[in-house]
Amino acid sequence: MASPDINHVFAYASLMWDASSIPGVERVLPGTLKGYSREMCIKSFIYRGTREKPGLCMGLLRCPDGECEGMVLQLDQAQLADTLQRIDRRELVMGAYTRERVIVVAQGEEIPCYTYVVNRSADNYTGDISDEEKTRQGTDLSITAERRVRLTHLLDRTVVVGLERISVRY
Repeated sequence: MASPDINHVFAYASLMWDASSIPGVERVLPGTLKGYSREMCIKSFIYRGTREKPGLCMGLLRCPDGECEGMVLQLDQAQLADTLQRIDRRELVMGAYTRERVIVVAQGEEIPCYTYVVNRSADNYTGDISDEEKTRQGTDLSITAERRVRLTHLLDRTVVVGLERISVRY
């Protein structure tokens, strides 16, 4: 359930480059979420790969020493419920994520946001697999082109919004 006092979403992967396609996004700011890391840790055959050879998606994991650079999407209060519902339909598919409240630092201010955190009990969570296995899954010939496009969009978008660094654990 959405809280009327939270009208921001922290985007750390595909929402970063797709923000303009989401109705109700009023403003976008670079932000930092402490205590989390962005990792390639969700198996997917919907957005990439196949059922036989799933690809990998980025996820946000709790990590005590972690820090994740991303974007704070400010949502129009009048469209808040509809916008969150649209984002939920996109992000909560297959049980891979849960929507959670977090505090993000943007422009020196602490902003309460919703974000989508990996559900470690989901069947499509990779668990603690080796970097070699992530690379193998991420470079399968059936998904290489799309993976490159998505990662390129992510890296390009970080430059557009002024993020100085971005880390994707792969």
